[in-house]
Amino acid sequence: MAKLSHIKDNLWVLGGNLFNAGIGFLSFMFLAHMLPVDEFGVWLLYVAAFTFMEMVRAGFIYQALVKYFASNSKGLVQKVITGSSWWIGLISTALFSGLIALSGWAFAEPIASKNFTLFFQWYPIVIWVTLPSNMGLWISHSKQRYVRMVIIQLCITGGFGLFILFNYHRSLDLTTILIAHTAVRAIAGIFTLISGWDGIRYIAYVSKRYVKKLVYFGQYSLFSMLGTNLLKSTDIFLIGIFIGPAAVALYQFPLKIIELAEVPLRSFATTAFPRIAKWTEEKKYVIATQFIQKQVLVFIMLATPFCLIGMIWAEFFMVLIGKVKYAASAPIFQILLIYVIFLPIDRFIGIALDSLNRPQINTLKIGIMVAINIVGDYLVLSAGGSLVMVAGVTLINIAIGMGFGWYKIYKTLPIHDVRQLNAKQLFSLR
Repeated sequence: MAKLSHIKDNLWVLGGNLFNAGIGFLSFMFLAHMLPVDEFGVWLLYVAAFTFMEMVRAGFIYQALVKYFASNSKGLVQKVITGSSWWIGLISTALFSGLIALSGWAFAEPIASKNFTLFFQWYPIVIWVTLPSNMGLWISHSKQRYVRMVIIQLCITGGFGLFILFNYHRSLDLTTILIAHTAVRAIAGIFTLISGWDGIRYIAYVSKRYVKKLVYFGQYSLFSMLGTNLLKSTDIFLIGIFIGPAAVALYQFPLKIIELAEVPLRSFATTAFPRIAKWTEEKKYVIATQFIQKQVLVFIMLATPFCLIGMIWAEFFMVLIGKVKYAASAPIFQILLIYVIFLPIDRFIGIALDSLNRPQINTLKIGIMVAINIVGDYLVLSAGGSLVMVAGVTLINIAIGMGFGWYKIYKTLPIHDVRQLNAKQLFSLR
């Protein structure tokens, strides 16, 4: 029964993420067709900044909440963890809202020159709107209530997708699109508040001890999630600064397609983290190692044929999905497909480090990757290099990140040693 339950969880998360990713990609594609390239680039800069800040706030709470909630079966302790997480969410939201609003006022002119005005004007309000739905997602994950996670995500992605679909043949400005983008998150937040999925009823169960524990773990998780987002967003920001919004659109278009390929990996990683954390807490390192090996090998075997097809027919796919104006994105797409093949190794090494209660090492790993990415992108773009070279920097940083992460876990979780992983274990349902 436990195996069937895990399969059901995986299918729910995978199905929900695939549907959300599909709707999200269609919205992305429709907006690419509806808006001029420059305006589309400005919208992508807003979305990149929005996603970045949402990731920052999640870093304070998300991973720590899941880890400690999954490790404690006592109801009272779980209530305390939930209440403490809510207080961290409220305080961090107030700080970010105030700092961004103040920065937008103090540096209005340079912000406008870099096309970030939209973000600094709107996000100080939007950050409050997204808090209830985010808490609902994180607490549902902590409780392993994956159906709830899927429903909340559908409210957000599906609602925005329907708005874009119904207005596909109309002329929309960026303000109208932004209002819709915010409104669906407000509706999802109201829904989670009414349903009680966000756990706000436990806000009185706050504990100074657990606030400290969550913040201690969260400070490293924050920088890890921040770094993960920076690995993608710094490309966009630096391209926008050095070349402009049109180049952002050309680079972001294949990157958006790559995000679809990440959906199955992200889905299985969602359900894998609580299980691996539980096994490592119980010192069941052999089980944890074999589970990680199986996940990585299966993803690589499944992804490689599709990536090869994508590399061969890259220009055809770019023109088919984005029309002729995105044909120049084909070489970028080819390089990013190589990145997809290695992504499962990097992702599960990160999960292993967090599960082993070594978030500081995971933070250092991602920090090294971000530093390589920023320096590499800057050197390439400042020297007049191409977008293809920017994509090439991504391959360098993931290779170094995997090597560093493997070095830090190989004694405890020797995932490189697959000699004892037979075919039966590889295709088992565990």
